[in-house]
Amino acid sequence: MIYDKADVSVLISMPRAGSHYIGDYVRQGYRKHGMVGPEIKSSEFFSPETYDQSYLKKIKLFEDVRDTFGLDMFSIFHSIQLYRHVNMPSKPHYTYLFDWFKDFYHGYRIVLLRRRNIWKHFVSFTFHNIIAEQLKKYGKEDGQHHSWHFMSATDDDVLKSTIQEYNIKFKFDDRHLEFFLMQIRFFNEHIASYYKTYNTTVYNLWLEECTHEELLNMFVPEKIKDTYKSPFIPSKIKYLPYFENTTLFKAKFMKLYESQFKPYGYLVD
Repeated sequence: MIYDKADVSVLISMPRAGSHYIGDYVRQGYRKHGMVGPEIKSSEFFSPETYDQSYLKKIKLFEDVRDTFGLDMFSIFHSIQLYRHVNMPSKPHYTYLFDWFKDFYHGYRIVLLRRRNIWKHFVSFTFHNIIAEQLKKYGKEDGQHHSWHFMSATDDDVLKSTIQEYNIKFKFDDRHLEFFLMQIRFFNEHIASYYKTYNTTVYNLWLEECTHEELLNMFVPEKIKDTYKSPFIPSKIKYLPYFENTTLFKAKFMKLYESQFKPYGYLVD
């Protein structure tokens, strides 16, 4: 390896927690000390929506790049991806992708990103998952119809048009909550818990508390700090007005808050 692995940060986040915004700061370090893939598909190599290949092929790619070139490839890792089961004959003790991740990135700087306001996080998470579920019925779940990460001023308008054209219906249900809870638990009880005893640098970040200056100092190489500006533009879409059962479901959500979310440090406005 041609650089100290402690100089490279690896980001783990819940979906819809600001991972692509924070991830772009992290990516800048790989431009100096690693490898960045094609811009359109350089963020989530382990997402099945990004690259429709088996996890074993993706693992081999990351291992081959390191073994051959002495470099690490940039990728954002989401909790749902690390939760996926893997079957590696050479490593029979691996159960989850996270088992491979722990070994592969041992000694690296780990960035754990969470969104403090758990209700807003859940609403954003559910809004986009509902769109994805319904667009898949038409074979239209793609970046052209559904942008998850806003990088231009026109993406909001495109998404509003998609919602109208395909008559997307928004309703909270227990299935969405269980899916969200599963990821929250895995992130906090397996991933975050493991890194509490990690013997190298771990950044525990809350999205709402991150500032541009702090992120520059943590992740962006010195020579481009003065010129770097995040390309991500927050969406201005208000999600809640699209839902038909907001009041009742938030009351249900709040009944779970004390036991399921508050112990991990999450808040509700």
